[in-house]
Amino acid sequence: MTPQVALPGVEAYREAFESIRASLPGERGAAFEAFAARGFPTNRVEAWKYTSLRPLARQRFQPAAPDMEAAVPFLGDGPRIVLVNGFLREDLSTVSVERWTGPDGMAEADGEPLVALNAAMAGDGYALTVGEVRDEPIEIVHATVPGPAGPVAQSRNRITVEPGGAAHVIERHVGLGSGAYFVNGVTEIEVRDGGRLRHTKLQDEGADAHHLWFVPARLGRDAVLESTVFTFGARLSRNQIEADIPGEGAELSLRGAYAVSGRQLADHTSRIEHRAPGATSRQVYKGAIGGQARGVFQGHIVVAEGAQKTDGHQLNRALLLSGRAEIDAKPVLEIYADDVQCSHGATAGDIDADALFYLRSRGIPADAARGLLVRAFLSEILEDTPEGALRTAVEERIDGFLEAGA
Repeated sequence: MTPQVALPGVEAYREAFESIRASLPGERGAAFEAFAARGFPTNRVEAWKYTSLRPLARQRFQPAAPDMEAAVPFLGDGPRIVLVNGFLREDLSTVSVERWTGPDGMAEADGEPLVALNAAMAGDGYALTVGEVRDEPIEIVHATVPGPAGPVAQSRNRITVEPGGAAHVIERHVGLGSGAYFVNGVTEIEVRDGGRLRHTKLQDEGADAHHLWFVPARLGRDAVLESTVFTFGARLSRNQIEADIPGEGAELSLRGAYAVSGRQLADHTSRIEHRAPGATSRQVYKGAIGGQARGVFQGHIVVAEGAQKTDGHQLNRALLLSGRAEIDAKPVLEIYADDVQCSHGATAGDIDADALFYLRSRGIPADAARGLLVRAFLSEILEDTPEGALRTAVEERIDGFLEAGA
């Protein structure tokens, strides 16, 4: 019998897992072995064709520890939930939630080794249930403190909206200091019959961070989920959402805006399973890419045989701000019903020369003109964000991206 060769990175994580195994709630051995059987995805895995984690697998990160001294920034004084290094900080939180206590739920996805790694090693997380209409947004801050060992922060979280409930949840991901670290998290979302959830994610990790986040979502009858992602930070990031729509008449909106430069890589991957009649889905992702940065968009819509009257559309647009910027786009439609309206599209290009000339001809300097056009390009995603601290934070990050000469 040929001995099995250990996959890159697995043994280092096995050592780390064994070092904390006794402190973790629940039985985690099966989850870790599920990760070990596959290891970190490489470009040979179709879903990771454009985003290999082999460089990440070669680095040794140590399990993050709670940090009680962290100075966590907030958008305002509203209701909030705070996690530092993947651990729930009840002393900084103002919303009462349950803690995650071990593998269960819908996120134990087959073929997702990083979800299995999270299930094996996540030490904490929140479970938020919305049973009424909440007018004030709930801010959830995931803060990571880099350290000399290079921490890996993993949390498992869940948002449930009950029938008749409605809320806006803002999840912010920030790094508190400089240095390399790895964030590997899961936020499960379930919007039950008639519930409504606006979910906004602002990813603003440190420059040397690796950020991987998996979002499994399920929508019931007439449920509404509006998910918007703003991506600015991290050396490598991937936001992956897999939406299951078994509810008739459900509405799903996935929107994203990102601005990356240098050698950053920003990956936005989605898969939507329409399994009931009369549901709608919309995807619009727009990115401004400078330097030698890369963007990745993978959008996959599946319409099951019985999902007649499905209305699903996806669009990816990228603005390439340098000759070395890249975008890889793979929109896919997989349709097994005959009475549907589905479409997809992807475009990429430089700033419109005529529009730039128009602004320059009216006395606007070149850099300012380029900035106006980039802001206008991303504004479609930003326009649905209400005025307030969140919108200001996103606008400031766009301004910072432009001022850096991306």
